[in-house]
Amino acid sequence: MKILHAKRRRLRSKSYRAYLASRRYSRGSVYPKSQWVYESVPLFQRTFKEWLHEANSSIGAPLEIAGRFRRYINLSFIGYPSCISVSVRPSEISVWVEWQGEYVDMLLDLDLSIPVRSNGTIFCEMCLPEHVVHYFTLTDYWRGHQFERFAQWVNERLLPARWLVIYRNYARLHADRPDSDSDLLALIELPTPDRPDPLRGEEQSGEREKECGT
Repeated sequence: MKILHAKRRRLRSKSYRAYLASRRYSRGSVYPKSQWVYESVPLFQRTFKEWLHEANSSIGAPLEIAGRFRRYINLSFIGYPSCISVSVRPSEISVWVEWQGEYVDMLLDLDLSIPVRSNGTIFCEMCLPEHVVHYFTLTDYWRGHQFERFAQWVNERLLPARWLVIYRNYARLHADRPDSDSDLLALIELPTPDRPDPLRGEEQSGEREKECGT
C-alpha cells in the first residue's frame, strides 16, 4: 500500500511529469522529441566529417575543421577571412560573421528538421508533399537532405560574392562593391576564381586577422 501511494505521489510530481514528457516520442520520429539532438551527436559528427572529406573537392570553397566539441563542430573556409565561420550541429548549420571579437550576423541559418520514420524510410515532415524525398538510413538523410543544402548555399551564394560587407548590426555578401554607408564598419574583398587567394605567404594569417578587425 505504501509503495502504491509513493508511485501516485511520484506521478503527481511536476518534475516527474516533465521528465515523462521529455521521453515521449513524437509521431514516428527517429529520436525522442526533446533528446534526439543530443543522442545523435556522435553519429551526426562522424557522418558530417565523412561527407566533408568526400565533398570538399566539389565544393567551390573547401572547408577545414577549426574545432570539434561535444555537441558541435566549428569550421572555416580555406582562403577566406577568419571572421567567417561555420557551426555544424544536429539542430542547425549556421555561417557566422564576426567583427572585432563579437558576432555581428548570420549569413546562413539552416534549421535542420527532426527526421521522421515511416514504412521503413526516413524523410522530412516539414517538406511539401511534392518535395519529400525518402531515405533508407539516417546517414543518407543527413547527407542528401541537409549537408547538400549547405553545399548548395556555398556554391550559389558564397562563391559568386566578391565582397563581405559588415554593418553595425548585420552583414551581407555582395557581387559588386557597395556604396558607402554611415553604418558601414568594414568592406572585405573575398576570393574569386580570378583572385583565388589574395593573401599569400607567412603574413597570410596575420593579414586575415587584420581584415576582421582583430
